[in-house]
Amino acid sequence: MTARRSKFPWSDQQIRGAIGPHGIPDPADDKIIRELAEVGAKHILDRRKGARMPRKSSAPANIRRLLVSVIFKGDPESNWAALSPRLRKTPTSPQTLKKVREILERCGWKISEATILKDVKKLGSRNLRGK
Repeated sequence: MTARRSKFPWSDQQIRGAIGPHGIPDPADDKIIRELAEVGAKHILDRRKGARMPRKSSAPANIRRLLVSVIFKGDPESNWAALSPRLRKTPTSPQTLKKVREILERCGWKISEATILKDVKKLGSRNLRGK
């Protein structure tokens, strides 16, 4: 691994000296403070720009949510992922989440009940109940 060289040429000691209180001003301090302000402003603007960008949703999460919705809808002809009507009425109950987790584990998904709860909330429990 190669050492990455900082784009900012000033050492920590030089920065502390330029910012800290001192009696005799040094002309180099003004240059250090100016460059610190530029780097800080660029950093803030870049972070704000990134915050305005829409987040990319991950494909595995979308597939998982699709599976959760299929499990809740259930197909009476294929019993591999059917939930009982009692469990479908309460999508966020611990028993329902446990059953959905067990079904997903049979499909090869290793996720927690908390993740399933977040998926159910994102999908909307009303939609999952069929209303």
